[in-house]
Amino acid sequence: MKKLSTFSALALAFLMTSCKSTQAPTDFQAFMAYQQMMQQNQQQNMQNQQQSTNQKNQSLIDNEMGVELKQDICEIMAEEQPGRRASGNGQHFRLANAKNIAALQARAELAASMNTLIINSLRDGAAQDEQYAANDSIAQKVYDGLGVSEQDIKALINGVVQNTVIIKTSKYIKPNKQYNVYVCIEYSDEPAKIAAKISSQIEQLIPDNKKKELKERLDQLPTNIQNGINKTTKY
Repeated sequence: MKKLSTFSALALAFLMTSCKSTQAPTDFQAFMAYQQMMQQNQQQNMQNQQQSTNQKNQSLIDNEMGVELKQDICEIMAEEQPGRRASGNGQHFRLANAKNIAALQARAELAASMNTLIINSLRDGAAQDEQYAANDSIAQKVYDGLGVSEQDIKALINGVVQNTVIIKTSKYIKPNKQYNVYVCIEYSDEPAKIAAKISSQIEQLIPDNKKKELKERLDQLPTNIQNGINKTTKY
C-alpha cells in the first residue's frame, strides 16, 4: 500500500490536469498514470538514441566524403545551360575590377566550350563527347584538315563570345575588404543565329580547294553548333 501511495504522489499532477472529474484519484488510477508516464519516457529515450545514432552515421559519411563546397547562384545557372552560359569569379579591392575579371573569366570559359564544340563537330562531321577537347593533337589535325590555323578559329570564337550579356551578378565582401564577385553570362543572340554566323565565318576561312571535300561536314556544322548551344543539364 505504501508503494502505491508513492505512485499516487508521482502522478498526482498528471491526473489533476487530465482528469475532468473533481474526485480525488485512487491508488489504482495513480498507478496507471505512472505506468503511462514510464512508457512515454521509454519511447522518448528510444527516439533520442535513434537520433544520436543517425547523427553519428551522418558524421561518418561526412568524414569520408568531405565538406560540400557551396555554389553561388551564378555557377548553378551556368550549369543549367552549359552550352549558352558560363560563370566567372573575380576578386579585387575595386568592385568594378572584380566584376570585369569575373566577366573575362566567364567569356574565356564560354570560348573554350565553343572551341570544343567546333572541333568535335568538324572532326568527323558529328558532335562528339567533350573528352576530345583536351587532346591538342586531335585539335591540330582538325585545323590542318580544314586548311585553317588555330589562331584564326580562336579569333573567330573570341569575337562571338563578346556578344554576351551578364544575366546575374553576386557580390560579396571578404574579411580583408576585398570584393568577391560572381557573374553568369549568356549569348545575347538565339542559338540558330549564332550557329549560322559561326558556320559561315568558318567556311570563309577554308580554302576553296578544301570546301568540296568538307561539304558534308560544313553542311552539318550549323545543326551541330545549334544543338551544342541548346544543351541543358538534366539533374
